[in-house]
Amino acid sequence: MSDQTKYEVKEMSGTMHKSSTKATESHPDMFGSCRIEGKIYKISAWKNESKAGNSYLSLKMQLEEKPSDTPEVITNDSKDLF
Repeated sequence: MSDQTKYEVKEMSGTMHKSSTKATESHPDMFGSCRIEGKIYKISAWKNESKAGNSYLSLKMQLEEKPSDTPEVITNDSKDLF
């Protein structure tokens, strides 16, 4: 039996998943989506380290091109993110 759960992304929330197919350094370490004002945004994230040695995530958000009235359904099958 699978532990996958499907759910709709609610307003002002989203999810991130660890990438299992990162082939080059330019590919994101994590990906996901969120809903803001009824629009779905795709999120890409890269792990970075500051000059002071502090870890942080750099994010890129891109508006998804599908209609916002279509519920976003995500399968949650990710392991630990870090």
